[in-house]
Amino acid sequence: GQGAYSLYQKVFDLDPNNSEAISNSQHILHSQYLKIENAIDQNQWQGAEATLALVAKIDPELPRVAELNLALSQAKQLQLKIQIQQRNLQRQQEIDAQKKTQIEEEVRLEKEKQISQEKHVLQKEKERALAEKKNNVQQTQSNIKHLLNPLHLSIEKLDAAYNQYSTDRKSVV
Repeated sequence: GQGAYSLYQKVFDLDPNNSEAISNSQHILHSQYLKIENAIDQNQWQGAEATLALVAKIDPELPRVAELNLALSQAKQLQLKIQIQQRNLQRQQEIDAQKKTQIEEEVRLEKEKQISQEKHVLQKEKERALAEKKNNVQQTQSNIKHLLNPLHLSIEKLDAAYNQYSTDRKSVV
């Protein structure tokens, strides 16, 4: 890079019209520019900086050196912004995942609470229905007793009459 360019510059200094020296020195610079651009495109900052420093030593006044310095600086800034955005995105995704987990847990707990409340309501309804059945059974038993009470008295009267009859018959015999 720099050695060949310096050699062509010496030839050019001796013979400013030497087209081969002019062409070859421009070819060297052009290939170095391409190398720098490729390094920038591939985010290879150190390689781009090293090659740019080499070209700047050849001729720091070259306008293309300033352009490439600016392009390198902008590419590094853009890469830094991208990295920051990626970190921010990753953090946001982690926060979103935590929120999702929290919401899912809240939903699960709410469902459990709702199921528990529904079980409680069903248990109360069951207890009420059982109490109502028990009350109905007691009422039915009371009604049956009420209906059987006169029969019971009649049976007692019949038993007493039979006992009296048996007693009276024994005394006659």
